[in-house]
Amino acid sequence: MSFYNPTELYCGSPDFAELIGSSRKKALLVTDPYMVKSGTYQYVMEPFHAMGIDVIVFSDIVPDPTIDQVAAGVDVMLSENPDVLVALGGGSAIDTAKAILYFSKKAGCQSSVYFLVIPTTSGTGSEMTSFSVITNPKNKQKYELIDDCMLPQASVLDPTLTVSVPPRVTADAGIDVLTHAIEAFVSPRASDFTDACAEKAIQLVNRWLVTAYQRSGHLKARASMHHASCLAGMAFNHASLGINHSLAHAIGPWASLPHGRTNGILLPYVIAFNSDDRGRDLPPTERYAELAVILGCSSDKPRQATRNLIRSIMKMRSDLDIPASFQEAGIRENEFMSALDDLAERALNDRCTAGNPVEVTVSDLKNIYLNAYYGRWR
Repeated sequence: MSFYNPTELYCGSPDFAELIGSSRKKALLVTDPYMVKSGTYQYVMEPFHAMGIDVIVFSDIVPDPTIDQVAAGVDVMLSENPDVLVALGGGSAIDTAKAILYFSKKAGCQSSVYFLVIPTTSGTGSEMTSFSVITNPKNKQKYELIDDCMLPQASVLDPTLTVSVPPRVTADAGIDVLTHAIEAFVSPRASDFTDACAEKAIQLVNRWLVTAYQRSGHLKARASMHHASCLAGMAFNHASLGINHSLAHAIGPWASLPHGRTNGILLPYVIAFNSDDRGRDLPPTERYAELAVILGCSSDKPRQATRNLIRSIMKMRSDLDIPASFQEAGIRENEFMSALDDLAERALNDRCTAGNPVEVTVSDLKNIYLNAYYGRWR
């Protein structure tokens, strides 16, 4: 077992000169069009210009970053040869920057690049992970990149950057944090160290997510969700994720549903599956029962505690106005049924499937999809 976190973490507004040093000359800022249009990108531009750093802005970012966008960013990276790479934005901007760094190194970029991540949403935890997810729009399939070269040198958690995040994005991102933490906690690779991160993340989400959703200017709630996202990222970076993410990776792009919302729809049905003892060895019911204690819905019977956990998550999901099923999310039944076999196959072959606490088959995954479509968990 190892627990390796080389990324320096700064909470609040940093002194960039102290953070990255005074010898930097050129930076590539990867961000999204809204950050530029709203002026939020000046959070980086102004202090960097004051330090004499030339900043090239790459803002061709959309949700679910594509292979073509990453390739365009790699071209800029190789031609400009910056000594600082900054990702400013949500998960899409961060994942794009990570993929640009990954493929630039594959293309022979040997220069030492200081990688700085500044998240503006509280969801992916990508500022502390070696993961990146990119999409092939032709087949609507997601691909996970995993390499320690994508771990940032430093990450900045400034809650003031999240105040303007719309409530819908806050809810979707926040339920993604909860999914990250729960999957890490029940993973076969979980340890005391990942448990500590996951448990604290779940506590923070339970206490502050609905408040952040309902009161966008509540800085304590915003800061707490920022911390929860980071902690959950640390947990799953070491412990891995499971089929909740495998299923979401397959159906999300196909249905054009945001990743976090897709995870939130699936979560109760995945827990119900993983805790159903169908002759499997060591079902994770005891682990889910431990989480029920954290959410204040425990029982002296583990299976009942797990049911209580599911109900508690469904209540939170309702408070966040997240659909309770894929049918409620607007997916047409005939289209869903036509795609079901292919979606289940994709989910089975997803890299996250290996991290699930119980083994699964295509039939298992199809049944979870069906339950999540019709809203059945018992």
